[in-house]
Amino acid sequence: VHANPRGTPPPCDFDQIAKLVGGKNMVGLVVGKFIKSHAQTEHNLRASLASADYAKMRRFAHTLKGACSYMAAKPTERAAKQLYAAADAAVKGENVDEAAADAIAAAIESLAATLRELLEALRAFEARHTGSGDSGGQGENGAGGVRRGDGSSN
Repeated sequence: VHANPRGTPPPCDFDQIAKLVGGKNMVGLVVGKFIKSHAQTEHNLRASLASADYAKMRRFAHTLKGACSYMAAKPTERAAKQLYAAADAAVKGENVDEAAADAIAAAIESLAATLRELLEALRAFEARHTGSGDSGGQGENGAGGVRRGDGSSN
């Protein structure tokens, strides 16, 4: 895995994805599924923050964390783990004070930034390999259990 020009780790490792899904010809299917499944995740996280629904936020973060692990998307996986931990603490606690709310908001901002970068990289990959940026119509094979940003399965 090579760092991108800014010296930060790349959003994901396409070679690792290929190993996990059984070859490079399957990567496009998994990429398309991830894009489709997580296009609304940032919105869903922000909505759960606005409604102080920390249990829902925790589910979104957990789902994204697992999907990012599968996609070899380490920066986004790390950010999802941080949000999961913050949301989990809020769920287990009786009150969320201002400091905890600020930490959760900051974790969402961090996760949103890495998720946008990841989705951008995946869309660029998809455009290069399919000739379009459309992730629709990818079929069910090769999905590898990627879950949607709303917490449901494909």
